[in-house]
Amino acid sequence: MSNLRVLGITPVHVAFFTEIKVPSLEKVIFYPPNIQPRSRKLGEEWLATVGGATKSITQLEFEGWPEKYRRNIPYYSIVPLLLGLLHHLPALSKVVCRQSFVWGDGLAEQLPLALADTNDKRLEAISFEECTGLTQAHCDRLAMVANAVKVL
Repeated sequence: MSNLRVLGITPVHVAFFTEIKVPSLEKVIFYPPNIQPRSRKLGEEWLATVGGATKSITQLEFEGWPEKYRRNIPYYSIVPLLLGLLHHLPALSKVVCRQSFVWGDGLAEQLPLALADTNDKRLEAISFEECTGLTQAHCDRLAMVANAVKVL
């Protein structure tokens, strides 16, 4: 898989990252989980595994995440997953959310703090395509940490 550039995966199916090397990976697309994890708790160790295997990526996408998922659990919600991976992805420059519910309050409040913890890094762009859960005020706040905020 040395030439793999784009990978689509659900957060609960990432165990294979411990078995493969993807040095050319540029983009990961996370789809919502289609099963509940077996009684295990996916925490910092899990995020470190994913982050370590995907540290070369420049773009992170989230597609099809519904509102029904709990907002504060990394494998069930965009915001904690993004924030948990952020310090593992030094090359990340673009985040895209597509046809998803985005916890706007959490993202607008926590993303600037998380980026400040990574040497005041700025993202090139944050895009929301056909998403719900965001207001103009959320986007204004996110514009402080991204060169472009796009809402389609």
